[in-house]
Amino acid sequence: MPQERLLEDLAKNQKCFISSLRGSSEQKKAYLDLLQFDPAKYDLEEWDYCISYLTGHKLQFPNVKAAKEFIKQTVLSDNGPPTKKSTAV
Repeated sequence: MPQERLLEDLAKNQKCFISSLRGSSEQKKAYLDLLQFDPAKYDLEEWDYCISYLTGHKLQFPNVKAAKEFIKQTVLSDNGPPTKKSTAV
């Protein structure tokens, strides 16, 4: 299992438990906060794990830039996060 440092730091910034990040009314705020994190501070596996945890879908990205772009284009768009029927990255 990858380290959960990014997820832990996100929860700390949001002043909540990790389990409160997913599905909360503040989830969009958590995604916006995640975009502000330094991409060099966390490895790609942590970004994959964190976004997968938040969306509830197993996701893998080729790089952190693609992970952040996924958040901007998919999660924060009017369409919202992917559903079980949609195809994730």
